[in-house]
Amino acid sequence: MVELDRIRDGDISIRMYSKDHPPPHVHAFAAGNRMSVNIRDGAVTKGHLPTKLTNRVLDYVKTHRQELLDAWADYERGVTPGRLDR
Repeated sequence: MVELDRIRDGDISIRMYSKDHPPPHVHAFAAGNRMSVNIRDGAVTKGHLPTKLTNRVLDYVKTHRQELLDAWADYERGVTPGRLDR
C-alpha cells in the first residue's frame, strides 16, 4: 500500500494497494471511515465517507484521473508508484 496523496482540507488519505483487483480504483480514508472509488468512472464501489468528504474525494479522482490511472499501471508493471506531484 502506498499513500498517493493527502487532501489537506478534510485530512483525506488517498491510497492504492499493490496486487489489488481490477477495475482500477483508489481507497480513501478519513474521519474513521473508508471507501473505494473506481478511477475510470468515479463510482463509489465500497464503503462511505461523510457527504462533504465524499464530494472532495470524487472531485479529486476526476481532477487527477490520468495520474491515478498511471499509478495503477505502474503497480500492474510491478513498480511502486510515488506520491502524486501537485
